[in-house]
Amino acid sequence: MGVLQGCVLSLLLFNIFLEMIMAMALDGSNEGADIGGARIGDLRFADDIALLAEQEKGLGLQKMPTGVAKVSQKMGIKINIQKTECQFLGEGNKKFCLEVEGQELEQTENFVYLGGIISKQEETDKDVERRIGLARQALGKVWNSKELSKATKTCMYKVLVLSTLLYNAETWTLREKQKQRLI
Repeated sequence: MGVLQGCVLSLLLFNIFLEMIMAMALDGSNEGADIGGARIGDLRFADDIALLAEQEKGLGLQKMPTGVAKVSQKMGIKINIQKTECQFLGEGNKKFCLEVEGQELEQTENFVYLGGIISKQEETDKDVERRIGLARQALGKVWNSKELSKATKTCMYKVLVLSTLLYNAETWTLREKQKQRLI
C-alpha cells in the first residue's frame, strides 16, 4: 500500500470512528433545531462538528456536548476545549454557560465552519472580507514569485486565487457594495 493510500485509509477510518462516537453520544436524543421542517441535531464534516439545540434549560444545550465528551473519552479521544466554542443565534445578546469536562466554553459572535463565517448578523460582510483577505494572501504568493512566467501566474490566478475568493460564495446574499469589492 502506498503512502497516499495509507493516508486516505487512515482518514476514512477516523471519519468512521467519529461517526460512531456521534451516533453513540446522540442516540435517542431529540435535541436539535427545527430547520426547514426537519429536526437537525448536529452538522458534521470530518472533524468539524456543530451541535444544535433550541433549549437552554434542562437537558437541551448542556446535554449534547456532555454526551459527546463522555463517549469520546470512553473511546480514548478528548475534545480540544481551546478549539471548541459556543454561539447564540437568535434575537438579543443572550449569554449562557456551557462546560465540557469542567471547563467553560468561550461564547463567540462569529466562528468559521467549513470555510464560511457563521455570524449572529444576517449580513455576509465578514465572510466576504475574510475571503478577500485569503485571496490576497494567495495572490501575493503567486504574483511575487520570480520563478513563474506571466502566463503561469495568470493561470494560477484563475485556479488558486479566484477559487479561494469565491469558495462558499453560493451562500452569500450580496449587496451592490460587496459586488463591487469582488470585481
